[in-house]
Amino acid sequence: DFQKVLELKSDHADAYFEMGYAYQQQQEYEQAIRAYRQVLQINPDDAVVHHNLARCYIRQGNREAAERERKIAQQLQEYADAIAHAKAYITQYPDKAEGYAYLASLYQQRGKWEDAIQQYRLALRVDTRFMPAYSNLAELYTQRRQFDLAVKVYQEALRQSPENVQIRVALSLLFLLSGGANSSS
Repeated sequence: DFQKVLELKSDHADAYFEMGYAYQQQQEYEQAIRAYRQVLQINPDDAVVHHNLARCYIRQGNREAAERERKIAQQLQEYADAIAHAKAYITQYPDKAEGYAYLASLYQQRGKWEDAIQQYRLALRVDTRFMPAYSNLAELYTQRRQFDLAVKVYQEALRQSPENVQIRVALSLLFLLSGGANSSS
């Protein structure tokens, strides 16, 4: 049945997962590992898959691979827990920018740029004077070489807090880095 699903939809992660689990239960660890690796091609952040891979490797006697997968599973679980904690904080305190900024930083750590940008923008919607969100958002844009967007973020920060020397220095450095992109400040 799983093979039929995969014939119809080759990127069906659940079918690969269930197939891997079935192989694992039948102690066919090499086939289970292949199926789980397919899941990770689709969803590399699946902690359960990494955990199951660790179990397959340990059954095969490959302690090094098992330990590597166990560590990945643990890191992913800690990340999922941190995301859940941040979202719970936001639910309890929707008017505090810190929660949105923390969630944004978690997304940023995992390379989920659009999610991070959205959360920084929500933080700024909640508190237009929350300077860490401006700085982090501008830095994110700078890292992605989107200098014009970083400049706009810093300029908005200066409109909110014209006396902020750190923002002025960061904006000046950004102009130097970008060769003067959008030099209207």
